Amino acid sequence: MHSQRTSSTSNKLSTTGIILGIISISLSIFFIGGFIGIIGFIISLCGLRKSRQPDGCAIAGIVLNSIAMYILLVFIAMARHPNMLPTSNKQAPPTPEPSTTTISSTPLPEPSPTVTDINANIMANDIWELTLLDAKTYTEITGDFYSDTPSSGKVYMVVFLEAKNISKDDEYFNTLYVNAYDGDYAVDVTVVLNDVEGYSLMGGTAAPGKKVKGYYAFEIDENWESFEFTYYELFTNKDQKLQFTIYRSDME
Repeated sequence: MHSQRTSSTSNKLSTTGIILGIISISLSIFFIGGFIGIIGFIISLCGLRKSRQPDGCAIAGIVLNSIAMYILLVFIAMARHPNMLPTSNKQAPPTPEPSTTTISSTPLPEPSPTVTDINANIMANDIWELTLLDAKTYTEITGDFYSDTPSSGKVYMVVFLEAKNISKDDEYFNTLYVNAYDGDYAVDVTVVLNDVEGYSLMGGTAAPGKKVKGYYAFEIDENWESFEFTYYELFTNKDQKLQFTIYRSDME
């Protein structure tokens, strides 16, 4: 009877542990996922210890929750020490030239360093002076061995940016800290396999006074009218967000 109660308790703990492991992995991009992983790890470990034989559920729960805890540690390290991330040694590419693959190749107005309104080409906060070099739409992005093609009814919106570090410390321009909207609809960054106009994906570390260049690509509706792009630091307030709005009428 005691053995049956121990086995039942072990099964409940193991099942609870693996459920928490699945939840923690699903929420691992948020801090709460890592904390759920800690609880799930402890419960799974207790389930494994109470079991008289190898318990697959308990072992799976330990593995899943361990992964979630590791992801939490990585995010904490990135937030506290952004300069630990690898930097790019590539030479800054030239300003993009018009391409025959674009729907519209008319450049945006030349940037003015004294303008800081929402539709300007230059925005600044306490860390970065962000310049919108250009914005283009593509029906195809070609490379030497492969061509990136958007979904049916979509085009690629590619924004080319230059970020200057205006702080007194080395700073990391995080690729993930962006929001974008096609009209009223949120869109995610699209991963393309090819560099665009000689540019790589935006991101990297810059010393004080130095710059990083790159691009972001998004899939938007081919009949788009306006596109809004925002870069923000994760732990800063609303006033520190850098936002550009691009209108189709300005590109035609």
